[in-house]
Amino acid sequence: MSVDGADVELTLEISINVPGGIPSNLVRTVSENCQTLKIQNFGFEDN
Repeated sequence: MSVDGADVELTLEISINVPGGIPSNLVRTVSENCQTLKIQNFGFEDN
Protein backbone atom coordinates (compact mmCIF):
# COMPACT_ATOMS: atom_id res chain seq x y z
CA MET A 1 0.00 0.00 0.00
CA SER A 2 1.22 3.54 -0.67
CA VAL A 3 0.02 7.00 0.19
CA ASP A 4 0.72 9.74 -2.35
CA GLY A 5 2.77 12.62 -0.93
CA ALA A 6 3.70 10.78 2.26
CA ASP A 7 7.06 11.48 3.91
CA VAL A 8 8.61 8.87 6.17
CA GLU A 9 11.25 9.47 8.81
CA LEU A 10 12.82 6.65 10.80
CA THR A 11 14.80 7.49 13.93
CA LEU A 12 16.91 5.03 15.88
CA GLU A 13 19.11 5.94 18.82
CA ILE A 14 21.57 3.52 20.36
CA SER A 15 23.45 4.38 23.54
CA ILE A 16 26.35 2.22 24.72
CA ASN A 17 28.60 2.81 27.73
CA VAL A 18 32.03 1.19 27.38
CA PRO A 19 34.11 1.83 30.54
CA GLY A 20 37.47 1.35 28.79
CA GLY A 21 36.44 3.20 25.63
CA ILE A 22 35.77 1.87 22.17
CA PRO A 23 38.85 0.73 20.21
CA SER A 24 39.73 2.99 17.27
CA ASN A 25 39.46 0.14 14.75
CA LEU A 26 35.86 -0.48 15.85
CA VAL A 27 35.03 3.24 15.62
CA ARG A 28 36.45 3.24 12.08
CA THR A 29 34.47 0.12 11.07
CA VAL A 30 31.18 1.46 12.45
CA SER A 31 31.76 4.87 10.83
CA GLU A 32 32.52 3.31 7.44
CA ASN A 33 29.40 1.13 7.66
CA CYS A 34 27.25 4.17 8.52
CA GLN A 35 28.61 6.03 5.50
CA THR A 36 27.98 3.03 3.24
CA LEU A 37 24.40 2.78 4.53
CA LYS A 38 23.97 6.55 3.98
CA ILE A 39 23.18 7.18 7.65
CA GLN A 40 23.27 10.96 7.97
CA ASN A 41 23.78 11.55 11.70
CA PHE A 42 26.09 9.27 13.60
CA GLY A 43 28.97 9.73 15.95
CA PHE A 44 30.78 8.83 19.11
CA GLU A 45 30.98 10.87 22.31
CA ASP A 46 33.54 10.78 25.10
CA ASN A 47 31.96 10.96 28.53
